[in-house]
Amino acid sequence: MDVFTRIHAAIHERVTNPNANYYAVPWWEKEIEALTIDVAASIRFFRQECTDEEIWWLGEIVEDLAEKTQSSELLQSMRDRAELVQDKQKRKDAMKDIDDAFDFITG
Repeated sequence: MDVFTRIHAAIHERVTNPNANYYAVPWWEKEIEALTIDVAASIRFFRQECTDEEIWWLGEIVEDLAEKTQSSELLQSMRDRAELVQDKQKRKDAMKDIDDAFDFITG
């Protein structure tokens, strides 16, 4: 399974399955794992594949990603993608989550 497929699948599970919290490996751990295995691939994901809905949902774990990767480049790629979200409220929500994560790693 390629990294983009793995990332899409992890996010899709969270969005579509209300019982994903109760799996042996909860949805957030799958998302974090999918996005931290290969940070360079995750950056490409945000630049090439990520949907508006996915960037919005990922706001739930962005601080965990920041903590685990310490990658401002990853966060910047998320911010760049979030700026393109069509729905104004979802764009605002995503940008706030990402900005909070930047603050988290920059102190």
